Amino acid sequence: MNEQHSSEPSQSASATIIADQHVGPQISRGLFGKFTEHLGRNVYGGAWAETIENPWFASIETWPNPDHIRQQLISLADEHDMADKDSVPHPGLAPFWMPKGDIRATLDRGIRGPAQQITTMAAGAGLRTLVYLPLHRQRGYRLTIRGRASKTTRIVARLLTLRGDELSWGDTSLGTGGWHTVQRTLRRAPGRDLPTSTPVILELQLEHPVTVWLDRCSLIPADDRYGWDPEVITWMTDVQLPLLRFPGGNFVSGYHWRDGVGPVDQRPILPNPAWPIIEWNDVGTDEWLQLCNLVECEPLICVNAGSGTPQEAADWVAYCNSGIETPMGALRSANGRVQPYNVKRWEIGNELYGDWQIGHVTADSYAQRYMAFRAAMLAVDPDLQIIANGHDAEWNQALVDRAGSAISSISVHTLEGNHIPAEADPEAVYREFIGYASVYGDHLESLAEPMRQAGIEAKLAITELSVFTLKSGLPNVDNLSEALYYSGIVNASIRSGGLVELITHSALINHSAGLVKQRGIVYPHPVWRALRLYSTHEGIQPVQVTVQCSSFSCTGEWLTKVKQIDTIDAVALISQDAKTLVVFLTNRSLESDVDFELAIDGFDAGADGSLSFLTGETFMASNSWQNPDFVRIKAHMVSLENGHLNHVLPRHSLTRLVLSNEE
Repeated sequence: MNEQHSSEPSQSASATIIADQHVGPQISRGLFGKFTEHLGRNVYGGAWAETIENPWFASIETWPNPDHIRQQLISLADEHDMADKDSVPHPGLAPFWMPKGDIRATLDRGIRGPAQQITTMAAGAGLRTLVYLPLHRQRGYRLTIRGRASKTTRIVARLLTLRGDELSWGDTSLGTGGWHTVQRTLRRAPGRDLPTSTPVILELQLEHPVTVWLDRCSLIPADDRYGWDPEVITWMTDVQLPLLRFPGGNFVSGYHWRDGVGPVDQRPILPNPAWPIIEWNDVGTDEWLQLCNLVECEPLICVNAGSGTPQEAADWVAYCNSGIETPMGALRSANGRVQPYNVKRWEIGNELYGDWQIGHVTADSYAQRYMAFRAAMLAVDPDLQIIANGHDAEWNQALVDRAGSAISSISVHTLEGNHIPAEADPEAVYREFIGYASVYGDHLESLAEPMRQAGIEAKLAITELSVFTLKSGLPNVDNLSEALYYSGIVNASIRSGGLVELITHSALINHSAGLVKQRGIVYPHPVWRALRLYSTHEGIQPVQVTVQCSSFSCTGEWLTKVKQIDTIDAVALISQDAKTLVVFLTNRSLESDVDFELAIDGFDAGADGSLSFLTGETFMASNSWQNPDFVRIKAHMVSLENGHLNHVLPRHSLTRLVLSNEE
């Protein structure tokens, strides 16, 4: 059951746990949260269930970086041998749409933005687009088309393989005059089973002669949950996610929340203010909070303190938390939610210390801005838990000097490694990250010192966290290294004596470490498995752990020089009723399995339990859409014998031991 490597040397180590000796206050489940942002394919193409890349027929000029989109279209055409490079984007067509047969196309004006105008020049002509569908779980796909036509016309919708094999078809019609919305569920016929990774063409065939205007074409799996991908919801529920931060990130410093509420048809389609993508505004406040309700997790909203105003932030609080007798509560009710959401955790701004941020400022100016935002928000709801933007010790000192006791929590963003060169030795980089995690508690104390010196109860909120090398050949967000680094940061936070009140690890899906949706398949990075180990247990009270083990070092060439990094990192937690003991053991060694002896005092010497561990063939092991469970949790049952347990901890592994003394 243990992943031993008999050809490699083993070491010995031991630990003693005194289960009835408490160390510090109880931990918060907020330590096991996640962060998401309107960035890349995190929302659209990720957690959101829409399968069409350009469902609103936005023109290429709508994107912040048209050249980036052109290159993406060329790569797509190359990958699937679908078009001549010189013909993308197709003249007159919105990006990611292709002609079917002989058509004349141009972009006109729709309700939200552009509309695709098409005149057929032959029977059966129309439009096509490439999609990836969750074929493994769903046979039905809800097609929504909004448009108008020069005459009442029939539309035949088909799902086809790239070879032309038909999977499904259905028909509907568009009338003349104003805009019409029509829906049809396309059902994959029995016997038309394909791997989920199969690319599929959605084809819309029109009558001839006719001119139609389309300003929306959406294809969503019929099992969506209020627009969200049900598999993403299942994964989030499986880890019992306690906390989700949104909507940014850099995005929020240019985001105005009113753009994302109300009827979707009335929301603007805009360039993303921070990233080279479009913000469709299909997902806004109500959609995000609906997701939190579905997952039963607490929201943490970061407000726009870059280009936004205190009044805008106060109105956002009122929209979420005020009764329907207030203007913002009435607006929320008109949008379909009568009861207040009662969102209590808010963060004022994102990384406003950085020149990459819209509205970035000095520490002193941010403190003034923070005070104005805080006062306006608390005037709406005095029970808010507000997080201020933190940075380094100097910034935090200036913030505390100006804002004083108005500071109740300061954010920390731990995104290390971007400057590490791609040619660096991966093992050396791994040791640097593990070394950094091993002394992370000292870093936290330095950030909190200004609060302590001012006599303020020190609280830190780690609202972004991940390995940030951004080079595929190095320890990165997609491999086992991130899981072991994450373990070290979480363990340091558990040992912080309540200093760290929450962690929202970056990110939920398709950006940084978390879930991935690729070719219609949702699967986890290794760190998601580590999150599950930490978030699904009853341990709440840290107890005394003493470890005897070997150590190693790192040079500090890129991060922090550490002369003595313990090979074994351990924390232990006992449940509220003292009937369950949870022990986390991380073997940080790259070379050696560890023969480990655990002695437990103050707990039933004959307790039974389970041992779960996460490891891989190497510290660079990762999952993929072809092999989504390559790095996974393995488990087996164990029993204490006279308060002792002997076990081999595999190299580069995270182990969770759960013992119960229930009769």
